[in-house]
Amino acid sequence: MKRRVLWLLGLTLWEIGCGGRTELDAVKQSAGTGGIDATGGIASTGTSFAGGSSGLGGTLGSSSGGFAPTGSAPASGGTHTDSGATNTAGSNTTGGTPETGGASSSGGATASSNVSYVAAGPRFACAVFKNGAWCWGQNDYGQLGSGTLTNSSVPVQVQGLTSGVSAVAAGQKHTCAIVNGAAECWGGDNEAGLLGNGTLANSSVPVQVEGLTSGVSAIAAGEYHSCAIVNGAARCWGFNQDAQLGSRTLANSSVPVQVQGLTSGVSAIAAGWYHSCAIVNGAARCWGYNDYGQLGNGTTASNTMTPVQVQGLTAGVSAISASGRHTCAIVSGAAQCWGNNDYGQLGDGTTTNSSVPVMVLGLTSGVTAIAAAGANTCAIVNDVAQCWGHNDNGQLGNGGSTDASLPVQVLGLISGATAIAAGGLNGCAIVNGAVQCWGSNDLGQLGNGTTTDSSTPVAVLGL
Repeated sequence: MKRRVLWLLGLTLWEIGCGGRTELDAVKQSAGTGGIDATGGIASTGTSFAGGSSGLGGTLGSSSGGFAPTGSAPASGGTHTDSGATNTAGSNTTGGTPETGGASSSGGATASSNVSYVAAGPRFACAVFKNGAWCWGQNDYGQLGSGTLTNSSVPVQVQGLTSGVSAVAAGQKHTCAIVNGAAECWGGDNEAGLLGNGTLANSSVPVQVEGLTSGVSAIAAGEYHSCAIVNGAARCWGFNQDAQLGSRTLANSSVPVQVQGLTSGVSAIAAGWYHSCAIVNGAARCWGYNDYGQLGNGTTASNTMTPVQVQGLTAGVSAISASGRHTCAIVSGAAQCWGNNDYGQLGDGTTTNSSVPVMVLGLTSGVTAIAAAGANTCAIVNDVAQCWGHNDNGQLGNGGSTDASLPVQVLGLISGATAIAAGGLNGCAIVNGAVQCWGSNDLGQLGNGTTTDSSTPVAVLGL
């Protein structure tokens, strides 16, 4: 099986054989699962989300990519992450990396609001609106769930998901949701089984994840894999060449498998490009690929096939979001990040990588949501949205295109923010119960009826 890898600069494709990473077919588009990362993201019901992530990442459910409320991690979403976000088939774009964003949310939306969750992939986004799922943007693999492969610059209803949806996670080219306690996924590339329904077929409408018909409290979509929390245990499915499923093997799985050792006490989960993370009894643990120290265990050693402890984060972790090559968490109200830092995405004022968590400067308290995707990160601090890292597509939302190694204010979002999602090339937030997005918009991922980029937040139509 071949596997895509998008570097943050350009579109270099590379392969490593013999159990290493290889490209899946051609890299499709660059974005920030939640790589996906989320992929992003992590999210967990009843708590705020990745980055999604995720994300390709985040938790709410999720890193790659869904969003997460505090007390749990969200997606890519990641935060739902998200962990962790990602790319389009057959076409490559420069200026960013694919990744599932995830989303992160502080306790969800208020009682009077209609939008309760948001998740961002590299070129699409989704939200839970009036307990139904809606998505917009890129749809070449059916990631919008509308039953078509047609992009949409405005939100479209996910087929069949009109009620009972409690979380959503956006990956690179697939999406997952929690529906009445069950897990459902849709989209593709499904050649590694990332939809979890026991097949390798793409689907433009939601399909049931095998065995996850009840008890699902969080979900995360990464680049080519997905994860969920089921009755307090962590389970993952999809691509596994870098051990991102945590199953003590390198075998792909088209149905959920148990993450080794995480059979209880899991409150948040995040899926990045090629790694995953979880919060277990208040501590952060990660597994999978570790080339930039994104597992946070003080090394950049080979992949780990089972969860390892993130150095120093043994208690007080309330949210986590996994991106392509970096990870972030909320620890006792403060933001900490680790891994790759080429564009300042760790937020410590440098561009130096770190294999252990470093404090995001200025964010030492009041952080209620966090989302890591691609090469940037966003957070909610005292109801205010802030972002840092790569900014070539205006994904920091501050009106410019200059990278920032310290948090900058998302213009206009100075109060009322309850959830945030990072897609790598774009970001979204729930503000006073409505959704606003910013950054790249070539495929309508800002949801405002246009394909015009915006370095400041614009309102998503109808939400």
